[in-house]
Amino acid sequence: ICGSDLHFVETDERGYMLYPGLTRFPVVIRHEFSGEVVEIGREVRDLRPGDMVTCEEMIWCGECIPCRNSYPNQCERLEEIGFTINGAQAEYISVGAKYCWKINALAQVYGDVDRAYEAGAQCEPTSVSYNALFTRAGGFRPGGYVVVFGTGPIGFAAIALARAAGAGRIIAFEVSPLRQELARKVGADDVFDPVALGRQGTAPREVIMDLTQGQGADMHVEAAGAPAVTVPE
Repeated sequence: ICGSDLHFVETDERGYMLYPGLTRFPVVIRHEFSGEVVEIGREVRDLRPGDMVTCEEMIWCGECIPCRNSYPNQCERLEEIGFTINGAQAEYISVGAKYCWKINALAQVYGDVDRAYEAGAQCEPTSVSYNALFTRAGGFRPGGYVVVFGTGPIGFAAIALARAAGAGRIIAFEVSPLRQELARKVGADDVFDPVALGRQGTAPREVIMDLTQGQGADMHVEAAGAPAVTVPE
């Protein structure tokens, strides 16, 4: 279940839905998923029943100008699984073959089919972090300082990706004790509770400058969903 799904039923003080993106209701939710192919269409060539797959959440046309310019997330005919068309909170879902990616090899890596499906379901949120860090922001040089605000699934993915990309030091800020511990497990070098820091009269930016010997971070990742608080830091 994604935070986006929760925002469907959460409202502001005027009663408006909090989720700001593309929607069409009623809709079956869930867009971060993996599953087994049980049936294929006549023209499908690369998938077979029994294949393990994960799927893209954005259903892009491939023909409009944004798609042809390699920006399928800005497709002029965009549909979104679990937002505008029925999603995976169901036993079966029909998805175009070009949006499916095989994850059979993950079962070999993990040695467990269920764990492979769990990893496959993480591809969508991990892709969010990857696109933000490297495709849009341009990445950072090996040894760079990376700061991650908020360690939910997107923040966890950002930490793991930054570690894999050769970050020299990864600093995370998170209020949840459980997520603080998980942040360390996925690769954060330093994890701080910003609320606890505030009680001590210390701002996150001061911690960042201290740990980077006054250089500051090469990349900041806003994964807390609280930009009014995090961006000034």
